[in-house]
Amino acid sequence: MIFWSFINAILSLDLLWIVDFILANSFWFFGFIAAGYFLAPHRGMVMNLIILSALIMVSAEFTGYFDLLIYTGIGLMLLYISRMAILLALDNTPGWSRYIPLAWVLSFFVAIFIYNVFIR
Repeated sequence: MIFWSFINAILSLDLLWIVDFILANSFWFFGFIAAGYFLAPHRGMVMNLIILSALIMVSAEFTGYFDLLIYTGIGLMLLYISRMAILLALDNTPGWSRYIPLAWVLSFFVAIFIYNVFIR
């Protein structure tokens, strides 16, 4: 429910709620900024903060609403191995490295689908 609450606060310009949310989750806020800086410095820390935060909030919504799981041992193994293969292929193919952010997000949703339909 946090994703929709966050979107609602942004659309209604509820700055008090947004500041309270960031201060209550300051460890994750600075952790995502640091992860963005070290994992993909060419994209920028703020963009990585937005992508990582949205990905975690959307995955929490999927778990709550649809009972979809990914944060298990087999689910994370499937996610990381598929991401490694896809990202290495895109990085080593000329002209395809610009699709790495899209492949990063789409691999998450494909791994959720494969894990919950075929493995679980």
